[in-house]
Amino acid sequence: MENGRMRKLGEGKTEFLKSNTFLMACAIVLVLIVGAIVSDSFIAVFNLSRLVRQASIMGFLAIGMTFVIAGGNGGIDLSVGATLALSGMLAISMQSNLMTTTDLTKDYYGIESPVVVIFIVCIAAGLIVGYLNGAACAYLKVSPFIVTLCMTNVVRGCIMVYTSGNQFSGVRDDFKTVANTFVGDVVPVTFIILIIVAVAAYIMMQKSSYGRKLFAVGANINAASISGIKTSRIQISTYMIAGALAAIGGVLLTSFSMSADPQAGDGYELDAIQAVLIGGTPMSGGKGSVAGTICGLMFIYLLKNLLKQLDINTYIQQMIVAVLIMVVVLLQQRDQIKLERGK
Repeated sequence: MENGRMRKLGEGKTEFLKSNTFLMACAIVLVLIVGAIVSDSFIAVFNLSRLVRQASIMGFLAIGMTFVIAGGNGGIDLSVGATLALSGMLAISMQSNLMTTTDLTKDYYGIESPVVVIFIVCIAAGLIVGYLNGAACAYLKVSPFIVTLCMTNVVRGCIMVYTSGNQFSGVRDDFKTVANTFVGDVVPVTFIILIIVAVAAYIMMQKSSYGRKLFAVGANINAASISGIKTSRIQISTYMIAGALAAIGGVLLTSFSMSADPQAGDGYELDAIQAVLIGGTPMSGGKGSVAGTICGLMFIYLLKNLLKQLDINTYIQQMIVAVLIMVVVLLQQRDQIKLERGK
C-alpha cells in the first residue's frame, strides 16, 4: 500500500514536471535571469511592480478565456475587449453627475455612485453580454467565432453612439486608489485581486464538479449530454464568467488610467488567447489550467518588456511572440496525437 502511494506521488511529480505550467515557470525564471544580465533596470522593483500591475488587468480576461476555450466546441470569445470598454465607460459614467470629455460642446451626464455599486453594475453588464454570447452558441448553435465577433461590433457600436467617439476623463479619489495602490510600495492591489480570482477559478476548474463537467463538455459534448450533464448551461456559464471578468478588468483599467476610451480593449482578446494557449489550454478544449494561463501571461509581459528595454522593434516583438505561440500549438498537437495513438 505504501509502495502504491509512493508510485502515485512519483507519477504526479513526473506529470507536473512535464506540464506547461512548470515549463512556463522555468521560462519566466530564464527571462528574469537573462534580463538581469543584459539590463540593470529590468529587475528593478519599480519596473517589475508596474509590469505586474499592467499584466494583472489582462489576467482577468485571460482567466475568463481559459474557461471558454476549455469548454471546447470551438469556444472562443472575441468580445471581451469590447466588454472591457463597455465596463470602463459605465464605471466612469458613475463617477459624477456631469462628466469631463474631449467634446466641450456637449454635456454628458452620469450618476454618481459608490465604488461597490460601480463594480456590481459593471459586472452585471458583463454577465449580460456573456449570457447573450453563450445562449446564441448553445441554443442557436451559431459558431462562437461569429457570435462573439458580432457582439463585439454591437457593443462597440453602443459605446460609440453614447460617447460619439469622445474620451471621458476624471475619476474620484476613492475610485482612483483601487488600481493605483501598492502594498508596501511593491505589490499592486490589482495583482492581489487577480490572485484571489485565480485561486477561485482554479478551485472551480480543478477541484469541483463544475470543472469536471466543463472538461467533459469540452472533450465530447455528445457524450457529456448522454451522461446527464446540462451542456447548454455549462457552455453559457463559461461566457458569463468571461464577460464578468472582462468587466472587472474594465473597471480596474479605468481606475488605473483615470479615463475611459471608446477604443479601450481593442486587441485585448488576442492577447488573452495568446496567454491561454501558451499556458497549455488547447484550442480543442477538454482541459485547461488557470495557473498555466497566469504563467503564460506573465511570461509574455516579461518577454515583451525585456525586448522593449533592449530597443527591439515593436513589430519584431510581435513576430517573436507569434512564432512562440505557433511552436506551443504544434507541440500540443504532437502530444495530442501521441495520446490518441496510446489509446
